[in-house]
Amino acid sequence: MSDAPEPPPFRPTKFVPPDRARAVVRELAAAVGANHIASQVDAIESARTANARAGFARDMRTDEVPLVLIDTSFLRNGKAGFLLTNRALYSSRLLAPVALEDVETVTHRPPDPRVWVWIYTLVPVAAFFPPAGILLLAILWGKNRPLHEALLVNGQVAYVGGKNLSREFWVQVFPALRAELTAVADPDRVMVLETFYQGAEARVVAAPQVQNPTWERIDVTIRTLNGANLPGLRLWAGEPGQSIGLEVVGGAGKFALRELPDGWVYYDPAGGDEEVDVADGEMGRRVPAYSVCTDLERVLAITRGFAETGAFE
Repeated sequence: MSDAPEPPPFRPTKFVPPDRARAVVRELAAAVGANHIASQVDAIESARTANARAGFARDMRTDEVPLVLIDTSFLRNGKAGFLLTNRALYSSRLLAPVALEDVETVTHRPPDPRVWVWIYTLVPVAAFFPPAGILLLAILWGKNRPLHEALLVNGQVAYVGGKNLSREFWVQVFPALRAELTAVADPDRVMVLETFYQGAEARVVAAPQVQNPTWERIDVTIRTLNGANLPGLRLWAGEPGQSIGLEVVGGAGKFALRELPDGWVYYDPAGGDEEVDVADGEMGRRVPAYSVCTDLERVLAITRGFAETGAFE
């Protein structure tokens, strides 16, 4: 019985946006001199990707982006090897794929020099005593072939080889990609972005709604809030007005955030009791200074957390 731990369930909840994933791989490959890896981005033959998906990357989604393929198949057709995507890593040596968010350790194992000592000893012996060749074959083709260097992911051998391994790249790329992970939208949950516009008389003239907005769309909307003609937005975890929501009102360095319909309210213990106007008109808000967030990046972080989870933590 194997002592190897069972792989975690393959249920990725995050991915790296495709353009960002490509940029991370290119930049890191260039930094460590792995030009053969950088040149793969957007250049992997579709037939090889299809073979990998049919073989060892069967859990790969159609919208998943292949980034780097280390092909170990005899015919170099992609049917065996190691495939890195913007969502997971797949290997013909692993029992199951590993989501990027589940990668905890990536290590390089050098060849075991003792194996070569056995080989150099047994080769001449086998010439005179053929049964010794059986032991030699066991060493050459034994589990994980320790005469070659290997790449281990979460303690499990994911790749064995040596030619163009670029271990500096592989050890660094997983932490780099993990830092870029974005939550995958839950197909059973519909997030709605509601943006408010005020006209010349400072009354709300439009409140368009966008279902399942991208984070980029939400980010841009928050950055353009000005407390006047574009005074605020509401991000709903479900049906607007019937689900939990986050309201962001203000702009120009002054924001008020609260949970809808009732609940959490942004609080800054360093703020005072004096009241501050964060928006004018029908969407106007006058709140205590301790309920005003003056840090745009903090506003974005709170909003992104809600957009990814649909809840207040």
